[in-house]
Amino acid sequence: MQSIKSQYNTADLATLLNVAPVTIRRRAERELWSFDQRPERLGGNAYIFEDLPHDVREVIIARALNTDARYLADIDGSIEELEARFKAFECLPKAHQEIARARADILDACRAFVRMGGYNVETGREAFAQLYNKKMVSGLDPGIYEAVKSCSGKTIERWQSFFNRGGLADLAPRYSDSGRNGRVSPDMAMTFRAAIAVTPHIRVPKLVELMQTNFPKEEWVHRATVHRWFQQWKKAHPAEYEMNRDPSAWKNKFMPAFGSYATATYAGQIWEMDSTPADIMTSDGKRCAIVAAIDVYSRRAVMVVVNTSNSNAVAACIRKGLLTFGKPETIRKDNGADYSSNHIDAVTTSLDIDTPPLPPYSPEHKGFIERFFGTMTRDLEEMLPGYTGHSVAERAALRAKATWARHIMKRPDDPKAPKPKVNVPLTQAEFMHIIECWLDVYENRVHSGFHNEPGRKRSGLTPRQAFEGSRRKPPVFKNERVLDILLAKVGERIVGKKGIKIGGDMFNDPILTDYIGYKVSVALHPDEAGAICVFKDGRFLCMASNEPLSGIRRQEYEEAKARSRKRIKKAIKGAELLSDNMDVSYTAHLVTGQISSVLKDGEEAKPVEPSVIEFRPEYHSPAVEAAQAAVDAYDGIERPKNAGGVIDFEEGKSRIIEPRAARANEADLIAMSGNMITLFEYYYHKATNGEGITEAESWRLFKYWDDFPEVQGIYPRPNESELKIIKAADDDKTEVCL
Repeated sequence: MQSIKSQYNTADLATLLNVAPVTIRRRAERELWSFDQRPERLGGNAYIFEDLPHDVREVIIARALNTDARYLADIDGSIEELEARFKAFECLPKAHQEIARARADILDACRAFVRMGGYNVETGREAFAQLYNKKMVSGLDPGIYEAVKSCSGKTIERWQSFFNRGGLADLAPRYSDSGRNGRVSPDMAMTFRAAIAVTPHIRVPKLVELMQTNFPKEEWVHRATVHRWFQQWKKAHPAEYEMNRDPSAWKNKFMPAFGSYATATYAGQIWEMDSTPADIMTSDGKRCAIVAAIDVYSRRAVMVVVNTSNSNAVAACIRKGLLTFGKPETIRKDNGADYSSNHIDAVTTSLDIDTPPLPPYSPEHKGFIERFFGTMTRDLEEMLPGYTGHSVAERAALRAKATWARHIMKRPDDPKAPKPKVNVPLTQAEFMHIIECWLDVYENRVHSGFHNEPGRKRSGLTPRQAFEGSRRKPPVFKNERVLDILLAKVGERIVGKKGIKIGGDMFNDPILTDYIGYKVSVALHPDEAGAICVFKDGRFLCMASNEPLSGIRRQEYEEAKARSRKRIKKAIKGAELLSDNMDVSYTAHLVTGQISSVLKDGEEAKPVEPSVIEFRPEYHSPAVEAAQAAVDAYDGIERPKNAGGVIDFEEGKSRIIEPRAARANEADLIAMSGNMITLFEYYYHKATNGEGITEAESWRLFKYWDDFPEVQGIYPRPNESELKIIKAADDDKTEVCL
């Protein structure tokens, strides 16, 4: 802000008014401006500011205060008063200054409206206010409507009185905001939008922290202002916010869907396939997977229920669809590993089925199968026992409902209280049977999707009727065995001198002698574990066989291999658990199998009690004797005295040690004995001919017989009524260790 001088010469006034000096001199002579005479070399006559005309003083004051002339009110006061008013205005927050200028512009526009319309002041103000509230006043900047949302004739009258009394400063809002602005500035809004783009779930307190970190204090706004801006921005940009927050939800709500992917014009032209976890918890406590295929033209579908969706499950679904509908021309399938495997690629290639690549994460390109899954969930799964909910929120609500039901139905003191209903979960086979029944209903009811097709040629038809009425139908397979070979797993092998090796099994045939060293394609026989189909360049060569596996069904063979792998993993886990229970800091495993305690040099002897005590030959040395003394010092342990250093197995088996350490678990016993038959015989003879066994030992006895076939092959299952079982007061204090 520049200072206002008491006198201005001709040159100064010409510059301020943007006119020639002669124009100033002529007007001064004509209007008789008062002046102090000065020579031309000093700038000419000096005109007194307070005696200048109103319009001239208005321009001088506007230039000095760096503002527009229309923002000036009463300029007849002293220079000091004018400067004080504008200093007060400059001390206001920027948001308040913008509102004051907007109100001054409204007053200026209102005066022009009243003058041009010939209204009296009161009527003109009311008419102007109505136009302003409709945003129909011409010539106003759009930012004024943002700063001042609405007004009335009385409000304009009140603003005019404020302006006449105190100028622009009195037009500012009267409320106090602790020096804060009343609006989010454009720079701050851009910062907030950038934060929302990076973290869509950001909350208002974090936006306030961002403001306080990146902007000076005089530009801060109230938390309520930030909250109001955030809500208004989300309302004004719903698609942008939803895209940042949840792209999947954006697709469902805002992605244009004017067209349709229903390009099939006859049955079997296009299939769509996908897999989804079932929203049903079966009796085994697991959620199985559903693999489905749908014919786009007729909307007929087939499904299979499996433990997990893999290439075998996808091939099984394709097989079911081929037998039900016939061979399709194209399959739009998922991009998952189960659908993009070599197995499925070989199946579709051998059947001459086109599988065009689909963009990743674009379920809209196979929307018919996605819609079918939604129909099945709402129409079937929600009504079945074991329903777990289709989303995380729905599952949480179901769990809360079940917890509350158990709470209110629990009446331990009231024998007449109603018992809660128990929903018995379905087995996987029962679930598959229910799906088949539902599919029969689905295929024979009118499909609503046909109503939205152009022309509505199939409006009112069921999927089965649409399929039967197709002008073209896909070819079918009459020999299921041929189809099984085509859908079998195919791999490539090199024929060796002994034949073809698959999974550790050797298959051979006399024809293969001419192809030693050649790469061939092999397919597992769907039923026979001892046979494989061999192909060369797409031509069938022979059915190679494995004599030991002949006559064994492939499913039984695969199940036996799975049980074997499970048993091996269990034994390995038992050995790992044993190693976790041993303190390797002072225990050394000797070549003889003896376990002896050896303290490190300089380590203080600590009383350590092993969880399992074995009877094995002892190795004698000073270090071993010192370690043994430290272990024996542990209170509560009574070790058998051994003069010779060796205790044979029979003597050890007759002794009972009662340590206070943790009971030996099953993994310990398996690893220590290595023979389940020996352990079973020990507990069985002790229960029938000895002093009896505890309840824990009886549990072990029956577990050894149930879990190990080698025990079942020798002994029948023990009869509990013939066993002597001791009801011990504290089973944790007694344990037989071998």
